[in-house]
Order: sequence, then structure tokens, then C-alpha cells
Amino acid sequence: RLRAEGHNTLVINPAAGPDQEPSAAAAILKYESAPNKAFAVADLTRAYAKSARRVQRGLAMLDRKAVLVQDEIQCDAPAEVWWFLHTPAQAEIGKDGTTAVLSSGKARLQARLLSPAGAKLSVMPSEPLPASPHPQKQGENRRTRKLAVHLSGATAPRLAVLLTPLPEGAEAPPAGPPVRPLAEW
Repeated sequence: RLRAEGHNTLVINPAAGPDQEPSAAAAILKYESAPNKAFAVADLTRAYAKSARRVQRGLAMLDRKAVLVQDEIQCDAPAEVWWFLHTPAQAEIGKDGTTAVLSSGKARLQARLLSPAGAKLSVMPSEPLPASPHPQKQGENRRTRKLAVHLSGATAPRLAVLLTPLPEGAEAPPAGPPVRPLAEW
């Protein structure tokens, strides 16, 4: 839980050492709040400097209903990238692997992987990755799992996931918005 992989963020090139620079600061590059849309874009490059030339994360509330999480990464060499969302909810992955419905009681949330093409969602136990350290005294996360996206050989991925609440009886939206570069937000 003391590593990036134990939180709802990126892991680039997992290994036994730190998976982020612990003393790094992230600057907010852009921010806007309007009635139909609010967003922020953060520069996470310093946290991932050993593995990537540039890392930015954008969070947008669309129509104040859905949340878009978008990461843009630029690496000089092919990288292994993991994206995680930790949840105690039950997760059911859709047939094509680009959607998941998270359920907890009557509450439901759809996660839709908008980008990159060909990537898939998966569900994993909330435990360290194989290349990561496994501290003996670390508590177990039996009630939590990770919704994950794994990219291999990535050099400039744009990873976008739309999170949409599904009110009781509501059907999941058939598609998400077009993915635009964070520079155009």
C-alpha cells in the first residue's frame, strides 16, 4: 500500500525499487470548472522520470455525471504500463474486454476503456505485482480487487477510462465521448 501500484494510479516498468519518485511534486497544468464540465490536468513527469519522458493525468467530470480519467505517457524506450482502480465492488468484464460493471449492493458503475485501441480491462487481486517487493507485515486486501489495464511495449500511450454511474434499472451507455489529447481540454 506504500507503492503506486497500491493506489489508483499508474505503474511504469514495475520493479523491486520505488515505482514513483517519493519526493516528486505534481503541478496542475490546467483547471476549469463550468456547469457542464469540470477538469484538471496534472503533470506527473517528476514522479515517473526514471521510466518516462512525460506523464500527464487528466480528470474530467462530464455533464457532472461521468468521470473521465485520461493518462498520456511518453517513453524513450518500450515500457510496461499498468493502470489500476481499486474497488471492493464485484466486477464483471464485458465480452469485448473494454467495459466492466462494478456492483456493490444496488450501486453500479460502468468503466469503459476508450483508449488505446486493442487494450483490455481485467480484474486482479489487490496484491503486489510479481516484480514488486512483498513485505511480510503488509496487511491483506481480501475485500479489495483491482480493475486493471496492462500495456506492454508502450512508448506513447493515451489511456482513457470513462466511469459512469448506472442508476437502478438503467442500461449502460453504448459508447463514450471521443478521446481528445489533454492539450485540447
